[in-house]
Amino acid sequence: MVTSTKKEKCSSCEKFINIGQCITECGGCMNVIHSRCFSKSKFKKVNEIFYCNNCISKVEVRYNPFRKLLDDNEPDSDRFFDQAPSMYDGDFLDASSVLSRCKSIDSQMCSSILKENNLNTLFYNIDGNKSNFDIFVSETSKLQEDLSFLGLLETNINSEHKEMYSIDNFNSFYSDKIENKKSGTGVALYIHKKFNAVLYNMASMTKPHLESLFLQVTKSNFKANVGVIYRPPNSSMNEFMDEMSNLMKGLPKNCATYILGDYNINLHKNGVCSYVDSFEELFISEGLFPVISIATHHNKSTNSKSCIDNIFTNRISTITNSGVIGNCGAGHSLIFSTSKVNFNLKATKKERITQYYEFSAKNTDKFVDKLEKDMVSLIK
Repeated sequence: MVTSTKKEKCSSCEKFINIGQCITECGGCMNVIHSRCFSKSKFKKVNEIFYCNNCISKVEVRYNPFRKLLDDNEPDSDRFFDQAPSMYDGDFLDASSVLSRCKSIDSQMCSSILKENNLNTLFYNIDGNKSNFDIFVSETSKLQEDLSFLGLLETNINSEHKEMYSIDNFNSFYSDKIENKKSGTGVALYIHKKFNAVLYNMASMTKPHLESLFLQVTKSNFKANVGVIYRPPNSSMNEFMDEMSNLMKGLPKNCATYILGDYNINLHKNGVCSYVDSFEELFISEGLFPVISIATHHNKSTNSKSCIDNIFTNRISTITNSGVIGNCGAGHSLIFSTSKVNFNLKATKKERITQYYEFSAKNTDKFVDKLEKDMVSLIK
């Protein structure tokens, strides 16, 4: 909201806007309304920007609770202080940048991007190995030689049948599906043979509200926790959150972590649904940041899109690209991330310190409001 300097007409009440009256402007066109008319207008806020009814359909919904931090560092920022507060850790700015650059691309472009990097992840809810695995392997054949980690969900098979679903140059790890459940269960990880990988049992489980499979992966001096998570729809949110909290606290520290998953929690509803905010805070408080910000799933029955699949990492500063392969036309889309890593970098005696955050979108807004008030009082 800004202060008007010229006389215009409010598109909501159709009355003239007087100089000095607060207005709300559309981020996509020149449409403007009185701020007091907002509730009666067809303006909506998407990605922290206001849009009129004509422009709202052209906007791609994007998750990025850290966007304000980047905006505050821009030279033309509306803020009256020159720099963002130093207490904003670099991870927040890195996460905001990654989420802002997340995009939907085709497999050919993805193949080119993967070749420019050396630590690449791919994740997909396959919805049944028996019916979809061969098609999946065929359609991703050009990507496989440059992939490091591949996660699959809803395999609907037990680990004893994993040899039927091999991928050249990859070692496969499967969990058993939930007993007596024919579909919507089963998780798997494929690790390229240039890496060494062993099962990490303490973080691997098969429960009605959470299925997980974790590996400890190494190459030269590189070490990482690599996991895949599935939260079935309509499962207990409280039990899932409790198990996830315990799981993450039990992961080995001082190494990279990559968690691929379908959480059935729509990040596009952060700030609106309390359980989404709690989910967001759980991961970020452990120093794990999401890399996907756009829609990953299309519900054909309701014709709605959501961001429920994601890749979380505590090495957000190394992420060079992330996105969705395809246009989320039906069901789940493939998601990916790329990084550039020095596998031969020797570990120093000083261990890397991971910052743990008490974060939520609500707390960030409160902090920014308080900071502005404090700055105003200092100026006075």
